[in-house]
Amino acid sequence: MEMPTNKFPQDKEYELSLLLKTEGNFKALDNYLDAYIKTALDGFEMPQHIHDALYRELHEDVPVAAERYLKSDAREKDYKFSTYFSWYVSERLNKNSEIKRKTK
Repeated sequence: MEMPTNKFPQDKEYELSLLLKTEGNFKALDNYLDAYIKTALDGFEMPQHIHDALYRELHEDVPVAAERYLKSDAREKDYKFSTYFSWYVSERLNKNSEIKRKTK
C-alpha cells in the first residue's frame, strides 16, 4: 500500500499499516507525520531554538503515542492515529508560553 507523495492525512487503514510496522521504532510512521509536525509548528511564531526543541520532542512522542494508541480503545473506534497524535501536538504547543499563533 503506497501513499501518494505529500498526501496527509491518509485513511485509517493506511495509518494502521504504518503502526503495525514496529521495526525501527515506528520509523515509517514518524516519516509520515513529519510534514504534519512541520505544518503544525509553522502555524506559530517562536524563536528557532524553541521550534527545534518542539520538532525534536514531537518526533520523540511518535513511538510513545503509537504504543498507547495500539493499546487504547481509540484503535477500535473511528479515531485515526493522526487525530490521536494531534493531542500530543496541541499539548506541546499549549504548554509553551514563548509561542504565539501566527495571524493570517
